[in-house]
Amino acid sequence: MSISFRAKDGSWAVPQHLGHEFNTVEGEGPISFSPDGKDLFFSRYQATGRAVYGSM
Repeated sequence: MSISFRAKDGSWAVPQHLGHEFNTVEGEGPISFSPDGKDLFFSRYQATGRAVYGSM
């Protein structure tokens, strides 16, 4: 997963890698944000077949 911020002129900054805590060999699913934009949610698919959900 990566993150990019929008500039005041409407352009997007170069995406920044979120690191190994968020990008694992297990495979992460799509992300979404809470309605207020303060929380990011994602899913991770583990080798056991279970999905783990996290937020930051």
